[in-house]
Amino acid sequence: MDSKDRINFIDRIKVFACILVVVNHSISSEWVKMPSGTNDITWYILNLVFLFTKASIPLFFMCSGALMLNKDRDIRTVFRKNIFFVLKIYAVWMLIYGIVDVIKSYKTVTPRTAVNTVIKSVLFGHYHTWFIAALLGLYLITPLLKVITNHRDLERYYLLLSVLFTILIPYIGRIAFFEREYHVINDISMQFVIGDSLYYVAGHYLLHTPQRKHEKPFLIALLAVSTVAAYIISNLAAESSAGGDVQLVYSESSLAGFLISVCLFRLIQLSDHRLTQKKNTLTMTRTLCSYGFAIYLMHPLYLGAAKAVHGLAVIPAGIMVWLIAAGVSAIIAKTPLSKVLLGVKQ
Repeated sequence: MDSKDRINFIDRIKVFACILVVVNHSISSEWVKMPSGTNDITWYILNLVFLFTKASIPLFFMCSGALMLNKDRDIRTVFRKNIFFVLKIYAVWMLIYGIVDVIKSYKTVTPRTAVNTVIKSVLFGHYHTWFIAALLGLYLITPLLKVITNHRDLERYYLLLSVLFTILIPYIGRIAFFEREYHVINDISMQFVIGDSLYYVAGHYLLHTPQRKHEKPFLIALLAVSTVAAYIISNLAAESSAGGDVQLVYSESSLAGFLISVCLFRLIQLSDHRLTQKKNTLTMTRTLCSYGFAIYLMHPLYLGAAKAVHGLAVIPAGIMVWLIAAGVSAIIAKTPLSKVLLGVKQ
């Protein structure tokens, strides 16, 4: 992205979200296997951190929507500059993952299994690359969504439908009394407004929403209430051994997850003018932001560092994993491979 097209607070959110997602993946194994429902303070702290880190992917989608929907892009441009760009870097990193998997199984590997392993890695990706598929799906409908976001009233209407069918109505299905009504409503099949497009369009909407009086105190209060409510409910769900319900409390499609993600995005946006505008700070933020896609793709290679520790130590270990990935990116940026592996020029 050219400097003239950059939005400083978007860069900051991207760096922040990248740290969150790496920490989330670093602590998730420990979070899952710990004996929930006990009075272990470690569980409660990890659960709180896990709650916040779940906002990472919605923040990424909002940043992408804010940028992609901020100017007109024809279908050819979307494919050439966005979709092919993502696919190229994705394919290279999945090729690396395939080679790493072959090396790990060197004792039993044969030429045939080696080739199959690499091909499967490129075609099917890793556990964390579902995000890439979701992002590509949003890119594909960007020209359609742009028609909607060009009109403020249509954009609000889209967000209203998306919140209703992605966030609120699914809760009806969890209430036995309204189960029949939920199935009737679900038959409407509102796929175009369901899912990640909610955050994609919301990012663009918030980008062009002026600050209102007393908005920041309200957002801080809403963030606090949403966090506390999600935290208490998730702990109660854990104590009742309802493991699946714990994730539902603050998933991307939950009310708490939506409110926390939107509040974080908006608060960083509204605080942008107060953050330092020193050239060195901006340069560092933009550099780390340019590494973000590669950091996301490569960080599972270093998660062993986080899995080697237990308890609360997995939190700083997660930050260390991000630092390692950022450091590797900085080294790659100095080589001729920077464009292929990072998507940035040397």
